[in-house]
Amino acid sequence: MTSPQPTVLVADGGSPTLLVAVCRGTTVLAQRVGDAHVAHGTALLPMVDTVLQEAGMTLGGLDGLGLALGPGSFTGLRTGLATFKGLALAAHKVLVGVSTLQALARSAGTVGRVGVALDARKGQVYAAVFDVGPDVPLVPPTVVTPETWMEQVEGLGPLVYAGDGARLVTRGVAHVAWAHAYPATGALASLVVEGLHSPSVLETLEPLYVRQSYADLSLGQAKKERA
Repeated sequence: MTSPQPTVLVADGGSPTLLVAVCRGTTVLAQRVGDAHVAHGTALLPMVDTVLQEAGMTLGGLDGLGLALGPGSFTGLRTGLATFKGLALAAHKVLVGVSTLQALARSAGTVGRVGVALDARKGQVYAAVFDVGPDVPLVPPTVVTPETWMEQVEGLGPLVYAGDGARLVTRGVAHVAWAHAYPATGALASLVVEGLHSPSVLETLEPLYVRQSYADLSLGQAKKERA
């Protein structure tokens, strides 16, 4: 007799679309997708309540919580992580943080080398290359111009691409477009379920910004001016 799949609450608050779902393994039991332009602090908890009710679950009945840590919207990542840390503490559940880019690579639905690129604005992309299957990062997450990125991956051979930044970096290569630029829910849940076996210490979880936020840059400049 096979063991039942873990049931997890997952969210992605850093992508252009706010995603909250309850999944059993990789099967979506309930899901809500919201406008990321709406304040995350206002929208996130009501969405959590809705998907739990629709799935017939409570926080106490979950096997864990999971969150895409970025890169992505600085505000969305901070708000999502703070909210899910609070939920995990209140329910005495583990919280698993996963890379948005790794989840996006797994969303491509293929085995092999997958390039992922998200539009980081300012003429840059958040990008990485994963060997999907063993989930080995061949090129770690970075933020670069599309031109520099294409030079960096030139020797890797053909890549399948995923993410809304793919249109900026793909020229004559296989292309998997995710129009809304967020990982597939099942792919995100699969990484969270795998992470339940070795969750991070709650206090050590931080957003994967890749690029410094305006607040960090301002603080660094202020320190230099005081020195």
